[in-house]
Amino acid sequence: MKIKNFKNFSESISGWELVGPDMGPNYPKHEIPNTISSSDTEVIFGKDNKFYTQDEYENLHNEYISLGSVKPLPEFNKRNLDYIITILNNSK
Repeated sequence: MKIKNFKNFSESISGWELVGPDMGPNYPKHEIPNTISSSDTEVIFGKDNKFYTQDEYENLHNEYISLGSVKPLPEFNKRNLDYIITILNNSK
């Protein structure tokens, strides 16, 4: 079989002939999850019913350290945030 015209060739294939891990119909296939997990956001909901960003957490952490606390909690997570909020509320 001799191909005389590229246009005729490209019209004769549907895309299913080019099948492999990196080509073919529906490439690239993406699946979108329908839920959001804690790793998808950089905001934490504190026990005082407020949302805290990383910067707000660092401000609270600095205030916590200035009270003379010897246990630094630099990791931004819900457990540390709730602990710092409790300590700061008790100190007021």
